Amino acid sequence: MPAEHQAKELLREAGVRVPRGIVVTDSDLAGGGFPGIEGLREPLVLKAFGPGLVHKSDAGAVELGLRRAEVERAAGRMRAALAAQGVAPAGFLVEE
Repeated sequence: MPAEHQAKELLREAGVRVPRGIVVTDSDLAGGGFPGIEGLREPLVLKAFGPGLVHKSDAGAVELGLRRAEVERAAGRMRAALAAQGVAPAGFLVEE
C-alpha cells in the first residue's frame, strides 16, 4: 500500500485536486527546518508517515492548524509520542 503522499501524487497525476504539500524525510531535516515550507499557505497540517502508521490520527501522528513557525516543534512532539509507542516515522507530510 502506498503512503498517503504517494497516493496523492497518483491522484494529482490523474487530474484530481489534492492539497498542496511537501514531504520531508530525516535526511531533509538534517539540514535544519522543513525545506520548502515557505511556499505553503497557513494554516498547515503535519502528518507523520512510515511503517506502522496506518491510523495516523489514532496514533497521534496528525496535527492541524499550525503556523509555519510551529511545524518543527510539532514534529518533535509527534516524533517523541510515536517513539513512546515504538513507532519511528519515515518522514512527515506538511500540507495546506
